[in-house]
Amino acid sequence: MRFSGEQLPSVPCMVHMSKTTAGVILPWMMAEVARASDIGHRYVEAVIIPRRQALANHISDAIESGELRKDLDVELAIDLITGPWVYRLLISGGEMPSTDPNTLLDLVMGGIASP
Repeated sequence: MRFSGEQLPSVPCMVHMSKTTAGVILPWMMAEVARASDIGHRYVEAVIIPRRQALANHISDAIESGELRKDLDVELAIDLITGPWVYRLLISGGEMPSTDPNTLLDLVMGGIASP
């Protein structure tokens, strides 16, 4: 199995998120999360947690198969994979780094792949 962007549950949709309603509302929802509002809590429970869990499951499977390092911090790996897209969307306001989810993932793999 190749640990690739196409296989990761959240990555392909993040690539195109800036052009969707989800991408447009994300900055407002993140503000609600930061304020710890009721809608922010519901957004985390309905959207963020399930997506992170799906990605965590995929990463754990890749660790188990030996493709990723056994000592990998799964939560940190999720942040490394998703963080650049979220930063681009929230902070720099630009397009996603690439239409190919493997471009960024290949950079991250250098640090998380098994030796």
